[in-house]
This record gives sequence, C-alpha cells and structure tokens, in this order.
Amino acid sequence: MKIIKEGQLPDKQIFRGTCSHCKTQFECERWEGQYENHQRDGDFLRVDCPLCSKSAIAYPARGGSLIGQDQRSGSWIDR
Repeated sequence: MKIIKEGQLPDKQIFRGTCSHCKTQFECERWEGQYENHQRDGDFLRVDCPLCSKSAIAYPARGGSLIGQDQRSGSWIDR
C-alpha cells in the first residue's frame, strides 16, 4: 500500500489550551486527558492544569505557528 499523504495518529494529536483559573497556556497530547466530542463544541480534551491542577479544556492544534489567543475561550489560534 502506498501512502499519498501521511496523517497523524490520534494519540499523537496535539491539543492546546489556557487554564481559566491561573491563565497558564499549555500543550498536551490526546492520551494526557479525557477526549470528548460534542456536536456544538467539536473535539476537545479535558485535562488537569499542569500548574494549579484545576480542570482545563484544550482544543486540537491545527498546525502552524501561534498567532494569538481567542478572547472568548482563551484558546490559542493557529495560522
């Protein structure tokens, strides 16, 4: 079989988020949290903040470099 375009295994998928309690920005892999999929909110990962241990939400990184942060959700925005 020939691979035309290499994808990314689900466990290697990178998620990024910002803790709503301490404002720590973090990056994690899918296996580090509880994966959830909601019809309205899409895919996200529920994790413990690496600094304060409060519950935080991370969204899939779309690749590219960081250009800013979404003011409503606190999540990073990719190019």
